[in-house]
Amino acid sequence: MKIKNGSLPIEWDTEESRLYSEGRALESSVRKLGDMKEVLHDRRLAESGDMTQVLYYMHRDVRRERDAETFRNARRRYDITVIPPATLGDELVKTVGHYHELAPKGVSFTELYEVLSGTAHFMIYRRKRIGGKDLDDRIAEAVLIEAKAGQKVFVPSDFGHVMINPSRDVLVTDNIVEWKFKSLYEPVGRMGGAPYFELVDGTAVKNARFAALPALEKVSASAHAPTLGLKLGRDCIYDLFVRSPQGFGFLEP
Repeated sequence: MKIKNGSLPIEWDTEESRLYSEGRALESSVRKLGDMKEVLHDRRLAESGDMTQVLYYMHRDVRRERDAETFRNARRRYDITVIPPATLGDELVKTVGHYHELAPKGVSFTELYEVLSGTAHFMIYRRKRIGGKDLDDRIAEAVLIEAKAGQKVFVPSDFGHVMINPSRDVLVTDNIVEWKFKSLYEPVGRMGGAPYFELVDGTAVKNARFAALPALEKVSASAHAPTLGLKLGRDCIYDLFVRSPQGFGFLEP
């Protein structure tokens, strides 16, 4: 499956479950069902499912060799994630979900995503903060953003997020982050997942471990488009970055 991605051609081989770029197979790490046990809605699946089942593929630090210095000098990293269609019992297939670590100025790093193929639901949410402490079980804001191929989604500072594949198509996304960026999975695991679970029938059900939840706001990616000081347009984020790396300063607030 050839995927449009500007000057960085990529191709997903469904039979091999492998991503190629310019004829070269890209290294990947995977998430299996066993890695997801803590965050599943369907507890029966969490107890008796095939824990070796691979659910999605992550490709870190992808780039053309001639662009390596541009990424290194700007301290940025470009990743690609592939989520084949699947269900997790009564739930749609998803990523584990994570928060972002703090940047030097005391707020968390941001992240810019793009859907290259398929449809994605990004669930982003922000914890309540009292006395300078984030409360894992109390959520101030929760938004479900639907994005289709070519659309971009910005994850602001202090938001956790999970990515969901709601369709029968392979979902391929890319993202750009600060190069030493670390994802924080522990707070999500402690709460048994995100504030809401999106089920196969399209409904979103509350995660009972949370003490206080706002209503889940559902929006399109176009309605959620932020002002970043960078004209995103229809160009892929890889080309946008290589052409103007200085425009991505918002990734390190």
